[in-house]
Amino acid sequence: MSRTEARECGFKMIYQSFFNNQANVEPFFDCENLQDDVSAQEVLADELQFANNIFSSYQENKAKIESKLQDNLKKGLKLTDIYSLDKAILFATIAQIDYLQEPLGLAINEAVRIAKKYSTDKSSKFVNGVLSSIYKE
Repeated sequence: MSRTEARECGFKMIYQSFFNNQANVEPFFDCENLQDDVSAQEVLADELQFANNIFSSYQENKAKIESKLQDNLKKGLKLTDIYSLDKAILFATIAQIDYLQEPLGLAINEAVRIAKKYSTDKSSKFVNGVLSSIYKE
């Protein structure tokens, strides 16, 4: 597993929590093939922890993250108007930047990549635009 996959997992956990108020990292990874590879198990443990950290940072700071996002949306647009997948991507990215000290450019690039992979054709531009608005240089 890579850090990229861990980011995707964190986003998926947040998205899953929209529907059942909890999330578990385990369903998103196939760990059976790693039973005999100790170094791969250590890497997996680190990446699983990173995914869990994304989710827990979001959960612990949900109100602040939602407020930050709402404050940077175009006038008239509300959080409830945002497509759920895009909202989960934005929440995960804000959590990484603000609470896990992930590099800004890297986190935004990964958010755009995840939007291209999992969301609509216009989502990557929307996600990039919102994040750029939040983290103006």
